[in-house]
Amino acid sequence: MRAFGLAVTLAILDEPESDLLTLVQQGQIETRQLASVLINRLAERSTAPFILVLDDLHLLTEQVIFEYLDYFIERLPPQVHIVVTTRSDPPLALAKLRARGDLADFRLDALRFDHDEVDVLLNQLLKLNISDAHIDLMVKRTEGWIAGLRLLALSLETIDEGKREQYIADLSQQDRYIFDLLAEEVLAQQREEIHQFLLETSVLDELTPELCSAVTQQPDAAAILRDVHQHNLFLVALGDGSYRYHALFRDFLQYQLKWRGDRILKQLHYRAAAAHQSPMQKLHHLISAGAWEDAIRQIADIAMANVGVLIGSRLASLIERMPEEMQEHNPWLLVIRGALHTEQGHNALALPLVNKARDLFKQQGDSAGEMLAVGLIVGTQPNMAYDEYVTVFEWLHDELSHITPELQIALLNDAMWNSVWNYQLERTEYYLLEYIDRVIQNDNPVTYRTTAQYIAEPLFCTSRGAQPFERVLPHMAKHGETDAIIQMGVYNIRAILAVLHGELEQAQQWLTLSHQIDQTYGGFAWVNTLIYGMLLAIVLIRQDFSSFDRYYDEAMQSFGQQDTASMKLAEFLYLRGRRLLQEERIDEAQHLTDDMQQYIIVKEHEKLHIALQGHIAQSNGNLDEALFQMQRAVAYRLSVYQLPASYVVQLSLALIQWHRNERDQALRTFQETLKPLVAWGYPGIAVQAGHEMIPLFEAGADAGIYPDFCRTCIAILRPSYETRPVNIPDSNETLTPREVDILREIVAGASNRKIAEKLVISENTVKSHITRILSKLDARSRTEAAARVHKLGIRL
Repeated sequence: MRAFGLAVTLAILDEPESDLLTLVQQGQIETRQLASVLINRLAERSTAPFILVLDDLHLLTEQVIFEYLDYFIERLPPQVHIVVTTRSDPPLALAKLRARGDLADFRLDALRFDHDEVDVLLNQLLKLNISDAHIDLMVKRTEGWIAGLRLLALSLETIDEGKREQYIADLSQQDRYIFDLLAEEVLAQQREEIHQFLLETSVLDELTPELCSAVTQQPDAAAILRDVHQHNLFLVALGDGSYRYHALFRDFLQYQLKWRGDRILKQLHYRAAAAHQSPMQKLHHLISAGAWEDAIRQIADIAMANVGVLIGSRLASLIERMPEEMQEHNPWLLVIRGALHTEQGHNALALPLVNKARDLFKQQGDSAGEMLAVGLIVGTQPNMAYDEYVTVFEWLHDELSHITPELQIALLNDAMWNSVWNYQLERTEYYLLEYIDRVIQNDNPVTYRTTAQYIAEPLFCTSRGAQPFERVLPHMAKHGETDAIIQMGVYNIRAILAVLHGELEQAQQWLTLSHQIDQTYGGFAWVNTLIYGMLLAIVLIRQDFSSFDRYYDEAMQSFGQQDTASMKLAEFLYLRGRRLLQEERIDEAQHLTDDMQQYIIVKEHEKLHIALQGHIAQSNGNLDEALFQMQRAVAYRLSVYQLPASYVVQLSLALIQWHRNERDQALRTFQETLKPLVAWGYPGIAVQAGHEMIPLFEAGADAGIYPDFCRTCIAILRPSYETRPVNIPDSNETLTPREVDILREIVAGASNRKIAEKLVISENTVKSHITRILSKLDARSRTEAAARVHKLGIRL
């Protein structure tokens, strides 16, 4: 898939970015991401027609390529067309395309040359002077097959003109398959050294002087290769002095080579493996040579050199060619098969293979392999049991010095995030600091790209606060000047810092810039969850429900069936539930609690699930039930380490206690929750509890509980409902800012009690304002007032 993706990228983009090419070459961009990037670039072109030609599609066997093409074709801009040549129908959604009239089929009958077309080829272009009768004979014998006609023409060019028609007549008496016959004729006419060269080099996918010399052991291979090309022996120039055989001719040569014996064939493949610089090509030839132990060592090298990079289906197809016994009992084959399942999101299929590989590695004393297997196990089990977690990571710590820096960093990333989801503050902090240290020491763009994709708010909530990321930020910013993916990570760090510090507008600007890069490369799953998670939190603080709904819908559509998004979906549903409750859409919020259950993966998710039930009870006016549920949610605090959403839950508990007139207890809960946030300087987490917290922030400031911090939180929240006066069209009336606030809630369907809670005023005050609003709008009811707003086009 990498080679195909690279070829399509180079065909479509006139000046492809070096970052994109690197991602494609290293397999670090998913197929749908790449398709989205190319579709976007095609859409940005002019409306002039653009044609992409895919020749010999039947040679491709990787299913992922056809999934990529289906996705690509389905979303093509109208001016783009794809032309495909193939011997058989590819596994694409052809029926759907045909039914929509989007497919033009040209079958064999349409592609065969008729008499006139053969006459043009042989007589007008090639000047062979063949009679009409013999052209008819050739058409009949070749059935108009263009490749066969070209092969026949190649033979005719070497025969005296007076003998050509007799050759054709003799040919018509033969019963053998036309291609084999004509190819034999071509091969028989070559010098012995050319004949031998053609057969032996047919094992190569790409012919270079160096490879041909290694395989044939002929020192003048470069000269022979040029000679073959000059004689038009179905050799296609690829540039830079490399070539490939026409697929049909190569098939024929390989068929002929097999007759020389399996030993010779394997020997040629082994020579090719020894000479090849491409790891995957080397592996292909080792497997073709039956050199299983060498192939396994090569697989191990590939795995260790590509830690953190998508392995891809090409390696899977090569492994499938190895003996089944080896696939089931060799640890390297097991671990790679497990990694391939993980890439596809099939963790349940991956774990048995990787666990078995780990045990075998351990028996063999292969610490590098064992580390790789453990890293995969940890990466696929964020909810790994605590006792196993401790055992694994103590072992990881002891073994890190024995492996490559890239694998060290990849495993530290897994260890760090597993520590997060197990609420282990000390371990999270330890692995985070070691991770940052090694990333800076390694100073490798590939490592910074990985870092850019796995940054998120929980890592900013250790005792070190933002300090680790403030250390790495300048290094990433330097590399980000020439690398868009790293720059995306820089924007994300700055956005997280801005959110935590309550600089919401600045955060939204950084997120917009990050999102633009993310979409340019088709969307990175973890980055998507980070961006949309922060955007939803920001607009919820601002009570901007239309933007919330837009971002939420975009996020759900973007995530699709991505397993990587499942770790955030419970949090997104929790935010969605709180947004619905702001408009008293209690039944819809209640349904979300059912939806959340399928996305509960770690304890934090269960906490949010219970907390949402507490919010619903509070909206129903059942403060006893609300208190019970919120206390249950807070009880899920398993250690001193908490994720950002946990602080919001605890502040919500304090607010419920406040509404129950348990003021002293409310202030104690409030003070305890704010303590670490104040130490970090993170008002942006506190304000995520919502504008209904303003009375508590005011009371806290009055009681001397972090007064400066509380006033900062109030200042962040106040703009969400500081409103300008609004003139009523066709009248002399003007709505005051407070009346505008209340009318906005009326239009949203909020009750008097809900309006009072939101605006922190009494219900009697709300009723007085509504009376004046109805009078100014000349309306008799709340419903009529809402209708007047829409009819008059009043912007609230």
